[in-house]
Amino acid sequence: MTIKPSKKVLFSVVCILPIMLGFIVPLSFYLGNKNEIVINLSVVLLAVAFIVIGFSILLFLLLSFIQPYSKTLGMLMGFILGLAIAIWIQSQLFVWDFGQFNGQIIDWGRWKSQMYLEGVVWFIIITFFTFWFYRVKKKIQTTLIMAVYLLGLLSVLTSYLTAPKNTESRISEPLCNDTFAFHPQKNVIIILLDAFQSDYFDYVLKKYPEDLSFFDGFIFYRNTISKFPTTKGSLPSILTGAVYQNEQKYLDYISDSRKKFDLMYAYNDMSYKTCFVGIKGTYPDVISMKRIVDMSNTNKINPLVEYFDYALFRALPTFFKPKIYDNGNWLFSSIDQKGYPPREHGTDIRFLELFEDRAYVKSEGKGTFKILHFYISHPPWNVNQNLKFDPKLFGETGYLQQIKGSVKLCSRMLKKLKEIGIYDSSEIIIMSDHGTWEFLVSDQKDLNTNAGAFIPQKIISSSHALLLYKPVNSKGKIQVNDIPLETTDLSCLLGLSNKNIDCNNFNIAKSGGNRQRIFYFYEWSKNNRFRDEHLPKIKEYIVNGHAYRHENYHPAYKLGKEVRFSKDGQGEADPYLLSGWSWQESTHRWTDGPSAGLMIQLEKAPTQDMILRLWGLGYSDQIKKEFQQVNVSINGYQIAKWTMYQEGQYEASIKSTIAPDGLLKIVFNMSNPRNPNSPENSKDNRKLGLLVKKLIIVNK
Repeated sequence: MTIKPSKKVLFSVVCILPIMLGFIVPLSFYLGNKNEIVINLSVVLLAVAFIVIGFSILLFLLLSFIQPYSKTLGMLMGFILGLAIAIWIQSQLFVWDFGQFNGQIIDWGRWKSQMYLEGVVWFIIITFFTFWFYRVKKKIQTTLIMAVYLLGLLSVLTSYLTAPKNTESRISEPLCNDTFAFHPQKNVIIILLDAFQSDYFDYVLKKYPEDLSFFDGFIFYRNTISKFPTTKGSLPSILTGAVYQNEQKYLDYISDSRKKFDLMYAYNDMSYKTCFVGIKGTYPDVISMKRIVDMSNTNKINPLVEYFDYALFRALPTFFKPKIYDNGNWLFSSIDQKGYPPREHGTDIRFLELFEDRAYVKSEGKGTFKILHFYISHPPWNVNQNLKFDPKLFGETGYLQQIKGSVKLCSRMLKKLKEIGIYDSSEIIIMSDHGTWEFLVSDQKDLNTNAGAFIPQKIISSSHALLLYKPVNSKGKIQVNDIPLETTDLSCLLGLSNKNIDCNNFNIAKSGGNRQRIFYFYEWSKNNRFRDEHLPKIKEYIVNGHAYRHENYHPAYKLGKEVRFSKDGQGEADPYLLSGWSWQESTHRWTDGPSAGLMIQLEKAPTQDMILRLWGLGYSDQIKKEFQQVNVSINGYQIAKWTMYQEGQYEASIKSTIAPDGLLKIVFNMSNPRNPNSPENSKDNRKLGLLVKKLIIVNK
């Protein structure tokens, strides 16, 4: 039997779908991802309200038109309600973790089983309500509709209460007058390319030198490392020279460091007009590049378009999501972008075009100092060498394309500086804050030796920072210089002197002396990266030698630190291992073969003799009285000979004079490594000599 609906029920049904799509779904999505989505709700919600009202009126008119056909009307109402319920389930319950919406590739193939599940649920719900809703009593219809409205309201409320903390930085954003103005004679210009890895520039220089011919007068300081693996640690260290080690709150560190020295302040004190354009919140006094671009009204994406992209992505089954979000390319927003890459990469290119159009010369102050921080070389890899959006790029090939695109951006900026007549008289720095975390180019991989085999590649690659410098009136093709620099040497390279800036290590490197550098590595464990009061746990790695050689990286060992070779040591011994070791076992690790080595870099050069203590045993046959004799040498000097016939603690004295730079290459030579082959373990072909559980080095 068909139940003729009242006007109240009819209007409630037609409103539920527009409200679900216009408010409930997109607001839930926005609140749950507001640290990744930049959109001003106050700008769009009024427009959304008019759209929801208009859509509801159209649906009401449609249903009123077919009201005489009561069965068709009832089935259509059931279909609308079923569709709204399916959308609610999809948006609130089938919420899979696709990762960050920052343009990185989503492997949709991983979600095939979820797609099948969603398809079945959608079919059952829509079919059921289409053929059932019109048969039930009005009271049940009304109750059901109100329940769906209540679920929607609770969803938005829950999303609001559980939303991540606002990561909007507490670092203020000033205004910058004359962003594109330059002094006729004196300019210091820093083009900062986020995550541009120096070994890739070296690769392009070798393979495609014609692409870099515009770098007239530049010196490429190839052997430069960053101090940290991400912008948060790196950027303040570049501008202040101070290194953060979690000893105080991050913002307090920035404030205290700037009181001693800051590159911006230094040029302000010299009456230069200063300006830092980049990514909002990364450092005090940074003007948002996006804000400048948006205020210019050049291809700004309508926030209402973005809003409905988010609504469709959250509302529709996973099967349709790749059509809505294609590696950062949103369905409706891509039309509004007019071919620009999404997010920060598109902002960079639009700013470049503004720079080409608006850069000019203005006589004011004694000079200008400008930092322009671009995101263009940072992942995701979706910009090709011609600065065009290509969502199909990925991996090392994609990064190389994006590197070439970053180079093109620099070439266009330098060309503009030549056009306005200030190129020759300007000091120009092109640098990065850190590397990629992901890649080493093939000719750098070939340099790796077993000495550094256990240092993760992400540590090496994230430390490779680009540094190019053009002095005033410098001419000629790029020169390659391999002196050991750090990004914190920037102020010294620019010739600034201050009692709080220590240029001693820079001067040692410049004069050809040996320099020991430290790289501070950490990994993010949370999303609120710029809001966190401290960095994650930091591990120090000492770089002795050229940064492109893997074997020159060593974890910094602090005297007195116990290194466990057991599984619960969580791999803390791995970075010290050279050749000659067997696989990790639960309580220990065996040597395999006649010798095995460790490479331990002390945090500081030793000032007194030391003692090596090792807990372990030798592989011996106590019945035949054949005990393992282990000769211990460091840096080629024999320091002990152990007769190891039972488990215990073994010691050896280390003279400080054999390790003046703190580098200890420890070699264990075994007298009679034995094969443990037995009927129970017939496939074990190892030659066991020394079992190690832990070791420690202390002052004598």
